[in-house]
Amino acid sequence: MLKRYKNAFFEMIQAAGLNVGDFVAEESWTAPGPSFVVTYKPAGLSFTATNDLHDADGFLWSYTKYTPGFPQPVHPESYPKRILSFADVQEAFQNWLSSEVRLSIDEELLPDLWATAAEQLSDTTATTQLYRNFKPPFFLARAIAPDRRVVNFFSV
Repeated sequence: MLKRYKNAFFEMIQAAGLNVGDFVAEESWTAPGPSFVVTYKPAGLSFTATNDLHDADGFLWSYTKYTPGFPQPVHPESYPKRILSFADVQEAFQNWLSSEVRLSIDEELLPDLWATAAEQLSDTTATTQLYRNFKPPFFLARAIAPDRRVVNFFSV
């Protein structure tokens, strides 16, 4: 892919106000031709722009959607099925940044209320269980019930 196109992806990430350090880019070869893959590392999302074999200014593009907990396709389908200009690819990349990448960022910032409630319940249950299983040490047992015989070291 031509440098001017690769640089345009970089500039679009910056213009979107995103941290360029959260992205990695690599060139590879996919079935239709040479590809440039931009991956958003925290969520494992990727956008692929593939050059036409006979035209450095013709492209196909594809991307992965943000679907946490669901498997991502290894090789997502290219959209659309015709060769496009780089302006079309830029529009698709901008949409991917604003929809899929932003969605993953927003989702990570939200608290998981169910997990928090479960953790609090777990902590309460563990503390209650700790108090139920507590056996006073020998010296405390003798002080509480001096007239009882101590059966073992931890019980009265």
